[in-house]
Amino acid sequence: MAFNTGNPIGSTDARDLSDNAQNFDEAINDRAATTWTDRLGVARKTVWGAFSEITYKAPVSYVIGLSFLTTDANKTVEEAGVVYAPLNSALPFTTSGTFSGDDDGRFYPVQDKNNVIRVTTIADIEAYSAPDGYVFSLNAGGRSGTFDVVAGDFSSELAADTENGVYVGLSDNPTASSKVAKRRYQGAVSPKWFGAVGDGIFDDTLSIQECENNRGSSFICFPSGTYISSGIIIKSNGGWFSESGAEIKAIKTESSNCEITISDANGITDFCFYGLNFDGNKEEILPYRYSLITAGAGCYLSVYKCNFRNTITESIVANGSGSILECKFLEGAPHGGTLGEATKYILLQGEDTLFKILQCSFTAPSGMDIGKFPGGIFVAGTSPRVIVSDCYFENIGQFAEGNFIGCVDLYTAGNGSQIYGNHIKKSKYQALKLQNSSQVYCGHNLIEDSEGSVADINFQSGARSSGITCGNSIIESNIILNGNGIVVQGTTSERAFNVKVINNIIDSLNLGVETCIFVIRASDSITVSGNVARSEQDCQIKIEDFTGDIFIKDNNISSSSNEVLLFARTSLSQANFTITGNTFLSSASPCLTVRDVKSLVLDGNYLVGNIDVLGVSDYLRTINNSAGAITVLNANSGARVQEIANSWNPAVLYGTTQPSTTGHLPGTILHKTNVVSGGIMGWVNVGTFEAPVWSTWGTIS
Repeated sequence: MAFNTGNPIGSTDARDLSDNAQNFDEAINDRAATTWTDRLGVARKTVWGAFSEITYKAPVSYVIGLSFLTTDANKTVEEAGVVYAPLNSALPFTTSGTFSGDDDGRFYPVQDKNNVIRVTTIADIEAYSAPDGYVFSLNAGGRSGTFDVVAGDFSSELAADTENGVYVGLSDNPTASSKVAKRRYQGAVSPKWFGAVGDGIFDDTLSIQECENNRGSSFICFPSGTYISSGIIIKSNGGWFSESGAEIKAIKTESSNCEITISDANGITDFCFYGLNFDGNKEEILPYRYSLITAGAGCYLSVYKCNFRNTITESIVANGSGSILECKFLEGAPHGGTLGEATKYILLQGEDTLFKILQCSFTAPSGMDIGKFPGGIFVAGTSPRVIVSDCYFENIGQFAEGNFIGCVDLYTAGNGSQIYGNHIKKSKYQALKLQNSSQVYCGHNLIEDSEGSVADINFQSGARSSGITCGNSIIESNIILNGNGIVVQGTTSERAFNVKVINNIIDSLNLGVETCIFVIRASDSITVSGNVARSEQDCQIKIEDFTGDIFIKDNNISSSSNEVLLFARTSLSQANFTITGNTFLSSASPCLTVRDVKSLVLDGNYLVGNIDVLGVSDYLRTINNSAGAITVLNANSGARVQEIANSWNPAVLYGTTQPSTTGHLPGTILHKTNVVSGGIMGWVNVGTFEAPVWSTWGTIS
């Protein structure tokens, strides 16, 4: 305990003698501190501090019997081309003559032939006062590397590099105002330089953030391991990658979330992730709900060959353009509890952007409750253009608690979006949900074994948002096996328009919906062409509440049950139907029904069953058809009827009164259902198709 009396020099006060004894002990024997403070408050150098500033003496060759006293800290020896100085803690000693395995524990390397100083910790570098041009060789596991002593003011860089991953201050210039030890590297930086452990236990958030803060324009390369992170802010353009499949595992703390955030505020315009595995750690994150990667509107985001699992809400949220290639998304569903909000693997919500998702797979474990399955790709924002191609989906789709998300869900996709070449299996809701979007191409997708109860391909205008109409789109060459068909629909005010449903194959034996192809509340030009459809449910093609022109041609429609194959109805009588070149194979009677249309052209169709035309206001033309029979009822008295070269059998009708309409073949018979004794059996047409003449037949005795 120091008394610090302040008495002048020459004092014989016992307290001053005590202070002098304590100070003398520190000045002579302290081998850690470089200074001590005398009883008058003046800082003075310790013996060790004085020796540490003395240049090392020229080395002598290592031999047996060299004496090292406590004052010989600057004395050096040379062994195998490396210069060594004695460890302060080992002094005094005499060399044994055996360096390896004995005296090497009493020395530390200070310089080799190339002025390289070998050290084992960052603290060793900080303890040196090496001049410009010297080199430190650090052997410290993941922090290992080469540091060059360079002249210049690096004070700001050192201040930013709080974990000394790249910059290390020296003992004679600890703030790096005139020189610094700078890591020598080209290309990528490593989070382990900044102290990351990567053992899946230690929280590496600070080390990763420091690595990000100091990488400049370089990329970060993650060595193999599992890196725990509670959220990172990306600071500059560039990217993260791993050549050994390193994993980044999310944790949640009270002061941070688990997201990797690419913010517009930092001016990020281009960022890439490659070869990394991301674990959303859903078991520990709940009830917190965060995405793994969130990118701002100004950033082009590239994600290549990465894996995402155990996510809570989204794996990726992108507000700008970008691409996701050859990535895997799996096990992304809520863990217990109620759903709370929609979950999906990817959320795209840019404005007039372009985003590509290619050759990715989206899967979830089977056997969960239907509400616990995640959605796939959800596209919102303001007209973002999206391309989804060559992807695989299994057990994807959410249908619970007001959340309805398909495997690919275009909420408001931009013009030119394309969904093609994908394979979708066991969809839980809708495979492809194309809403509020125009100029969409949906083609060459394989959809099988759907488990939902709504259409597999749903092109929908006015869904969720009023005032939005969509059309000018193509649904082409898709294959639906044991699924739920195709729907083109709109609302009363936002009708779908100019949509082509062409060359699709629909083999749906267990439909959850009532028809293979359903067009409702559409307008203008709709084409249903070249499709092959087979089902045992209801009718195969249904058209309802349609205005404008519709073309149904060259389809092959069949059913093993006695069901209507094509049913068309519009209460507005504003639809113009052209039905041509189709094959309808069913024993249903009728197997084709058209009701309340403005005009109807039947040309070159082949039917096993009959045709019912129930209401034509303007024009009816039948040519080159082959069918069981045709029945025309409720035709407008001014409607034009033209029948050319058809091959069909007269119809057999049932009713209570003589038919009053045109469009009945000669020989068509109507059986009365209200027969009485002495009355007639019914009527038979002895005239023509255009001008029938009905004669009675049969008398009941």
